[in-house]
Amino acid sequence: SEDAVDVLLKAAQEYGSDLTIVALGPLTNIATALQRDRTTLQDQ
Repeated sequence: SEDAVDVLLKAAQEYGSDLTIVALGPLTNIATALQRDRTTLQDQ
């Protein structure tokens, strides 16, 4: 099963710079996604 980080990275791959992330709490999942695959989350 996919965790939140996998979903975030998949969405970033699919939508690229059209994706907007609104973080309302701790940034743990975003930080983990950056550690796993920084290039996917870079602004295109």
